[in-house]
Amino acid sequence: MEFKKVSSGYMVRSEGKVLTRANPGWGGAVGTLRGPDGVEWRYFPTLDEALLDPDFGSLVEAGEAWWREVQA
Repeated sequence: MEFKKVSSGYMVRSEGKVLTRANPGWGGAVGTLRGPDGVEWRYFPTLDEALLDPDFGSLVEAGEAWWREVQA
């Protein structure tokens, strides 16, 4: 996985998926998934919804752990 600071938050990239939380205090996230038909966008109004998503849950977990480390 690749992690990067963006705006006041972070981005996680792995295996054709990208999850962005540009402002973690806001609560939501945006994900993109590269597939055979192009790029699919997903909006998650809450972090809990993103955690439950089968495609993005692991990226959220890894991203949140990385973000806590960076902020410490």
